[in-house]
Amino acid sequence: MRGIFAERSFKLRISLLWALEIAQGLASWTQYRSFEFSRARLNSVKHFF
Repeated sequence: MRGIFAERSFKLRISLLWALEIAQGLASWTQYRSFEFSRARLNSVKHFF
């Protein structure tokens, strides 16, 4: 039972990392397409923190 749970959590972690990579790729692609908007959003995020 424990092995199955470990395997499931490992797969979940892999899929989470994969989703993060896709999100970062989409974000960089969006930043490439609309650089000014992304820079303004980044500045607002920096200001927020």
